[in-house]
Amino acid sequence: FAYCILDGCHREGIHTAIMKARSPSCGSGSIYSGKFDGSLKHGDGVTAALLKQNGITVYTEEDADLIAKELGK
Repeated sequence: FAYCILDGCHREGIHTAIMKARSPSCGSGSIYSGKFDGSLKHGDGVTAALLKQNGITVYTEEDADLIAKELGK
């Protein structure tokens, strides 16, 4: 699925993605550990990592203030 998302981004000219924080697929910077106890580990989810490796900027919904600041809002 991560490659389908990447393909869609390339096809549609998408350079920035907003994804779900801490998700093992979409998280950026920290993700759930997979132990199902709420613990986190440093790193990116599978899809977020693939997008970043291909030059797509990844934010999470928790970055709304940062995104607005970068857009000058």
